[in-house]
Amino acid sequence: MMETFILIAVAITGIVIWALLNWNTPNQSSKEGETSRVVSIDLTPYTWKEDFELAGVHIEPTPRYIINWVKPRHPVTIYHEKDNKYSSRALAVKHEGVHIGYIKEDDIDQVNELLKKPHLILIEKAELQGYGYLYVSINIYY
Repeated sequence: MMETFILIAVAITGIVIWALLNWNTPNQSSKEGETSRVVSIDLTPYTWKEDFELAGVHIEPTPRYIINWVKPRHPVTIYHEKDNKYSSRALAVKHEGVHIGYIKEDDIDQVNELLKKPHLILIEKAELQGYGYLYVSINIYY
């Protein structure tokens, strides 16, 4: 009797953990025989690039989204988040319309200058590092 109870409790716990990890993630349609889309990005108009680590990527539910959907060379956009309660200068970063983080306060002036030039912004890295630290960086090509 006790073994059955423990088995049921473990199964329910596993289902709850799985559900929490997959909560609010975008639906992925994959039909049999469908090939993944290849995106070609022409970087020839750009001579230089600067890389920046993003801040605020640890705030839920962002980490799950980043781990599941954000990949190197994916394009992102940067916009001024006027209503940010921590900084009136905040620059937020979006991936496919989903907020994934912020430009660090120390980098805002430099990024603002780069955004005045013709540019392209791509994910450089999005990975879990030691002790579960989520590292996300972008490249701004200009």
